Amino acid sequence: MVVENKNRKPELPISLILTCHKKYADLGYLKTAIDSIDHQIYPFTEKILVCDGFELGSTPVGWNVIRSNCHSPCGSRNMGLISSTQDWVLPFDADNVMAHDYTIRVYDTYGMLQEIDSNVAFIYNDFEQIDSNMQTLQYIEYPEFDYWKLREENYVDTASITRRSAIMEVGGWDTQLKTHEDYAIYLNMTRIGYRGEKLRGAVLRYRKHDLQLHNMGDCVTRQAETRWRAQTFCVVGLLAGRVEYLDRWFRWLEEARLPYHTDLCLVDNSNSRKFSMLLMSKINTVINSGRFNKVSYTCCPKQCKDVQEIGRHRHVSMLYNLVLPEINTDFVVTFEDDVLPPNDALWKIFRPFSNHRRLAAVGAVVPTKDRPGRCIAALGADYWSETPALENVKGKMLHVNYIGGGLTIWGNWMLKKCLPFRARIRNGLMDGWDGFLCRMIRNDGRIILLDGRVFCKHGEVGSQFS
Repeated sequence: MVVENKNRKPELPISLILTCHKKYADLGYLKTAIDSIDHQIYPFTEKILVCDGFELGSTPVGWNVIRSNCHSPCGSRNMGLISSTQDWVLPFDADNVMAHDYTIRVYDTYGMLQEIDSNVAFIYNDFEQIDSNMQTLQYIEYPEFDYWKLREENYVDTASITRRSAIMEVGGWDTQLKTHEDYAIYLNMTRIGYRGEKLRGAVLRYRKHDLQLHNMGDCVTRQAETRWRAQTFCVVGLLAGRVEYLDRWFRWLEEARLPYHTDLCLVDNSNSRKFSMLLMSKINTVINSGRFNKVSYTCCPKQCKDVQEIGRHRHVSMLYNLVLPEINTDFVVTFEDDVLPPNDALWKIFRPFSNHRRLAAVGAVVPTKDRPGRCIAALGADYWSETPALENVKGKMLHVNYIGGGLTIWGNWMLKKCLPFRARIRNGLMDGWDGFLCRMIRNDGRIILLDGRVFCKHGEVGSQFS
């Protein structure tokens, strides 16, 4: 006779993948993590433990133990993923602790996870940072899911219930990444049409410890490298028919250090058949080089006939309004045809995005043509009222109110808010598309940086960086 246990809760159809490196096992974190999982009210259908670099003395009851020598969280998670059998997985690190009511929250919201929208790839929650004594250090409340907000900063932790098929579709966790590999996989999944969903009321705990602090020194660089590898960029060039700059502009595109996923958007603003034919030849060379994911070409529908400065600025605004709405990369790079940057300029001006909150744009130093010794930026509230001296910005990272588009990286989440651009005269000063955009950025409470580590040449036909 079989007696049913009426108090037994149904198993959640989730493969929990707990990864542990030897250093965490030596600190005793593994036992705490396992205990917090095993004492959940609603148990997991499958529990996988991946031991990276060590042998476990005895196998915990109900766990499938895998030995790994990856010495990599990504490699260990991928091993657990291959061994998993459920449609949903929950990656979990040994320095995490599961709140006692976590699975109750999951079950009360999603039941047996069968009715979740097929476009939802991950379910995330708030986090609580704890110390070695399990005392709360900080409660982190994450926002509701937003595609563009995720491009700006990561608010989804590794320990999120994730659709197994979506992980497989993007190739698993990238073992080339040394940090923020969770951010990369969520960017990849949302880029192909999936979205996330926040599980309200659920909390997972994350232990702050000395092993993390030991690696903080190079964390910013490694985070920048992850974003450089995982995020998407589009270089936008408005080409005004200045043949004298064309060869070196395209040579820079061939030789520069570019992000891994870069598009190129070219706008022919020359109204010259001869220039257009020359440009098409250059474009074919770029396409054949394979350096860009996608290359697009737009011919300006009308010529700017207004010789006044305000007319030219309105025309440039019109060109950006024509092409930018169709660009959905994470970042947009404006690169003017008479500007010559160093080959590593993009990498350098991108790095600040990894350690500055609410950052919307970073520009390289571009000297002005009409004011010797000055650069195209403004410190004051009025456009071009205080252009910094070149000698005063060298080697510095300056907060500025305005910046030009000579070589500037813009967060596309901000551009989407600011389009369409407008140009006008304000208080007797010219306010072009870039002035309009910078005012919108500041009105939104975000910051603009001028990177004094990167100096470009402006004009100077034939000059080339060594």
